[in-house]
Amino acid sequence: MCLCATIQQVGNQFISDLSNYFDVELINRFSQKYTFSEISRSVYRKIVEKRLASEIKVIKRLRPELNMDSLFSADELAKAVDQITADTYNIKSGARPAITAVSKFIDSKLLSHFSRMAKTYRPNQN
Repeated sequence: MCLCATIQQVGNQFISDLSNYFDVELINRFSQKYTFSEISRSVYRKIVEKRLASEIKVIKRLRPELNMDSLFSADELAKAVDQITADTYNIKSGARPAITAVSKFIDSKLLSHFSRMAKTYRPNQN
């Protein structure tokens, strides 16, 4: 069996599977159809870890005054990666949940930090 026949069979099976959920007319309107392999928990964890590091790097560059290193210790980041992975890994969802979960973690941490700063803020009484 040549590779062309195998690819065609996979494509036909994919369209058949999609037709369980969508009209064939709709499926045929898309010129390209992509399938994704499921990812393992360890691969997902690496994606979470890299996404977290990437977002923190951007914040450091854009807002150096936030002193991100003091907000996120290496130990805390490792625990966050483990927790995000445990809470959001879904073999069927691929890496999509990682982006939202990492953003929510950082947002929560920054909000908590700013909230503490606001509570201790004392304007000059000149």
